[in-house]
Amino acid sequence: MKIVAVLLCVWFLVACSSDKQVEADRPEGAIPQAQLQALEKAKAVEQTLLDADAARRAKADEATSPE
Repeated sequence: MKIVAVLLCVWFLVACSSDKQVEADRPEGAIPQAQLQALEKAKAVEQTLLDADAARRAKADEATSPE
């Protein structure tokens, strides 16, 4: 019975909390800025890897091409 009373008190406290705090925690737009920054960094890393792969392939083609 005490557990039910405690749970009801907690439920009332949560139900009466301010919605302003919840709205303040929401990010601007659909994707949070931190996620967009991480995505941009990942794209930069991908481009670096693609450039390195292209250079490696060009070196391999030079080494295997008959002169």
